[in-house]
Amino acid sequence: MNATSVVMREWRRAQTAQAARANQAEALRQERDAAQLDATQARERAAELAGELAQARAEVFLQFLDGARQRRLLDVQPLGRTNEAEFFGYSKKAAQVS
Repeated sequence: MNATSVVMREWRRAQTAQAARANQAEALRQERDAAQLDATQARERAAELAGELAQARAEVFLQFLDGARQRRLLDVQPLGRTNEAEFFGYSKKAAQVS
């Protein structure tokens, strides 16, 4: 073997190693980008869930208030009055007609 072939072999080995490192670096960049995308999507989903939770809490609260309103509307009777209204001149003492 001469010196030129040894140098060429080492140069090819260095080029192969450099290509392998470049491929590893690209794979790491892709993983990093995917992780960042996942993190962004996770933050967006968390914000969506927080909004849905707030909406659900508001709906439960409003349903509670609506239930209270519905109960107040049931069987409404004025306070301090009888259940039946009496007509003018109508009482237990009725005029007797003969």
